[in-house]
Amino acid sequence: MLIRNPAGKYSCDLNHCHKNAKPALLKEFKKMKNFTKSCGGNLDFNIDRKGMVIPNPTKKGNSNNCTKKNFSLDLNDHSDIKSLIGKK
Repeated sequence: MLIRNPAGKYSCDLNHCHKNAKPALLKEFKKMKNFTKSCGGNLDFNIDRKGMVIPNPTKKGNSNNCTKKNFSLDLNDHSDIKSLIGKK
């Protein structure tokens, strides 16, 4: 599943996420230096209750470099992406 947050307020239809939300998130994350090298190019995301987006690395062994401290995105600063993700 693209956005895993069962206890949070953000949810998204899987098909809609893959076509709309995921490309928008990847576009923003790829602007960050060394993001693709550290986290991979086709990853999933978690969104916490406050709207912080945290990547889940797809490449084995990348979990040490692909951390919330190094890579995170606040949906409150990106209303265009936030509008793509439905609220419960």
